[in-house]
Amino acid sequence: MHSGQASVEAPNGKIFISYRYPINEYKNSTDSGRTWGDATQDQWQKLNTNWVMNGMECSDNGTLIRAYFNRAQVNGAVRLSYDNGSTWTDPIYTGWEETVTDIKKMSNGYIYVADTHSSQTEKDIWRSIDNGSSWQMVERWDYSNNNCAYGEFFELENHSIVWYATKQNTNSMFRKFSHDNGTTWTDMEEVSFGIDNSIHDPEGAQTGDMYFLWGRNTIDNGDIGDLFLYSSTDGLVWGDATKIADTDGYQTHYSNGCVINKYDDTTRNEILIDFGHVPQPETHCRDDIYCRIITNISGTELTDDDITFLSINGQGNESVNQNSTLTINWTIIENTSQYHLEIDNNSDFSSPEFNYTDINEANYPTNFYINETRVSFIAPSSLENYSYYYYRVRAYSI
Repeated sequence: MHSGQASVEAPNGKIFISYRYPINEYKNSTDSGRTWGDATQDQWQKLNTNWVMNGMECSDNGTLIRAYFNRAQVNGAVRLSYDNGSTWTDPIYTGWEETVTDIKKMSNGYIYVADTHSSQTEKDIWRSIDNGSSWQMVERWDYSNNNCAYGEFFELENHSIVWYATKQNTNSMFRKFSHDNGTTWTDMEEVSFGIDNSIHDPEGAQTGDMYFLWGRNTIDNGDIGDLFLYSSTDGLVWGDATKIADTDGYQTHYSNGCVINKYDDTTRNEILIDFGHVPQPETHCRDDIYCRIITNISGTELTDDDITFLSINGQGNESVNQNSTLTINWTIIENTSQYHLEIDNNSDFSSPEFNYTDINEANYPTNFYINETRVSFIAPSSLENYSYYYYRVRAYSI
């Protein structure tokens, strides 16, 4: 959500991810996040540069929602799509004033948005009961005493709503509840959470009886900026943190995520977490956007086998902090009969760990995928888990 990162699955199974650089760009996947198409820009936002898209959701009737805010005009808006993201409506102005920090649909179809009020000392919660067409503010509170700017909604088993938020640069987690579909809310309460690895800008997703909450660590314990994941079976008591991404010398991680495979009864639900390194000095994420696919959603213990780590952008000559299975994407070169891929743990490629000189569909029928613009290649050899590698690709015409 932070830095314009957002993700959503459409009813036809297409997954959209967004990131800002400086205009929101989008990529989509039609194979559960394993490969991604080329980037496209939000053309409306390109013409209205003061607007920032900071959240996406899908309503009960299949309407896709993009949530925007405009600091210059102190205004918010949504744009809707009724055709799985092919076209979008003109903006519908909502009334929220500042940064959208979460958007979430509950089981009764109500959709909730949390935003930061323009005073920078108050938080608002907005609710839509008509699939995003209109919005009503249902809660406002002063957060200046706990500095909980970013947060995440969950729906509990009894259909109560809980909103979690972290106090920046501390180990403190706060939450508040609504027991009447968001009409009234309790006061913020502090809870014990992540004593060793607090998370800032928390993001979350839930499926079945499992709840997941993740974010970048803000405590200077040697892991500052790394991405940590928590899981829970009730949304109230959380297990120990699992590190799912290192900063690798970058400043921190911004992230978002969603449940995928929701509309396919034959495929198990998974959690897609998309994130990006933020270099120093801070800039918006683009060329290092990655995702993790969490496949183990029935237990609280995650292992390397439960997590698939992919590069969404897949540019050549890049360094990618990758799990053992590596998928690399590159743009098609015309009149090419095969490609040459080198993977090395040295940036000068002085001693390649893997050297594939004959990549095409005939030689790698189960590892080579191609569409009109892009090649995806699954490296047959395993890499060392969570190590740093470099790769480069060249084209040959024989």
